[in-house]
Amino acid sequence: MTRERVRAPEEALRLADPVLATIIDEVDGMGGIRPALPPDPGPPNDPSMPTDCFGAIIRGIAGQNISAFASRAIYRKLTDRFGGRPPTPRQILDDDPDELRVAAGLSNAKTISLRSLAEHILSGELQLDQLHKLPDEDVIEQLSAVKGIGAWTAERFLIRHLNRPDILPVGDLGIRNGVRKIYELPSAPAHAELRRIAEPWRPYRTRHASTCGAWRKRNTDPARARCVRAAGSDEPSGPGPRDSVRHPDATRSDARRRPKHGGPPPPGPHRHGGSFRDLSGASGPAATGEAAV
Repeated sequence: MTRERVRAPEEALRLADPVLATIIDEVDGMGGIRPALPPDPGPPNDPSMPTDCFGAIIRGIAGQNISAFASRAIYRKLTDRFGGRPPTPRQILDDDPDELRVAAGLSNAKTISLRSLAEHILSGELQLDQLHKLPDEDVIEQLSAVKGIGAWTAERFLIRHLNRPDILPVGDLGIRNGVRKIYELPSAPAHAELRRIAEPWRPYRTRHASTCGAWRKRNTDPARARCVRAAGSDEPSGPGPRDSVRHPDATRSDARRRPKHGGPPPPGPHRHGGSFRDLSGASGPAATGEAAV
């Protein structure tokens, strides 16, 4: 999607929340790619991300509470067990649970969750081919009926697979920490406070939450910090407590002052595109109801 086609939500945001608007400008100025708005027909930025509903939910379960690298490794082991492709619900139930767990490196909780997902699908309680027709809240409710799936996993499915534009993953610690730094909060905002801060981002909370996560990841990337130290730069790795980023209630003149959190990242593989599919990296579900590692 071209940059011209994403100007409308950005311009609306500048009026509603000029603080985050400065962060969008900074992410763009660092060479990042503006997160696309749904529908986005492009391929996932992760080549191993499945394109079918069942595979996408399986990948979501596999990725709970672990890093993106570990998530890819587990999903690859899982698909290798079934000939290099995502298993069907029947294959999941026909497989020996303990053998599946060991072969794929799953926890007991995640193995139970995969089997519960398969059971819900085969029983007709969960109709995957109808999810794209349902409102966001109904999708979350249906997926949360599966053991080990909570709001965090369901929201990531809505963002990554269904390309829903107005999802705010309040349980995503990466986004919460990004908001904490951007608005100079004393701690990561609680769910209710994050919803209040993000109210002006409607109806594009997916895109703007992704910006917070991408900005946080850029400013806390250990590889980037090592490059900075090796180059002998005194560039700060993130915003200090008195940098000029303000809370949403700040005046617009305050918000227009450009934050002082460092220059662009070094060239090379550490640049992060900031796609909304990537959100904030490996944050893990903070809400209850998710499968444990």
